[in-house]
Amino acid sequence: MNSFRQAPSIVAQIEQYFEALNAHDLDSVVGVFTEDATLMPNEAGSAVGIAEVRAAYAHRFTVFDYARELHVDDCVADGDVAVVRCHTTGSFTMRATGTTIDAVSRELFALQRANGYWKIRFYMFNRTTPA
Repeated sequence: MNSFRQAPSIVAQIEQYFEALNAHDLDSVVGVFTEDATLMPNEAGSAVGIAEVRAAYAHRFTVFDYARELHVDDCVADGDVAVVRCHTTGSFTMRATGTTIDAVSRELFALQRANGYWKIRFYMFNRTTPA
């Protein structure tokens, strides 16, 4: 396993994801996932496959505005598979009420490389601060 040589290109995908999330850019968020991706969010059912992932984010963007900051804790890769363990800080705002909630979350990404590009295959997160 290699924790460092491939890390910049792997972590760049996670950074791109959070930039798109904070910008409410649905196409860019979905673009960092594989076609067979699985999203496993806190307190919600899994979204399996890119169509369900897209629908999940489309819904989330109607409910929340995001201001998340990425902090990478670990990154390991073996061949065409990588895992990034990280946490995020910042806030999300309830669009209906304007209420802003500070939140710290743990995040776990499993990525797959195809045709030279890393994409998110599995993504799971949970808040460690109450909502």
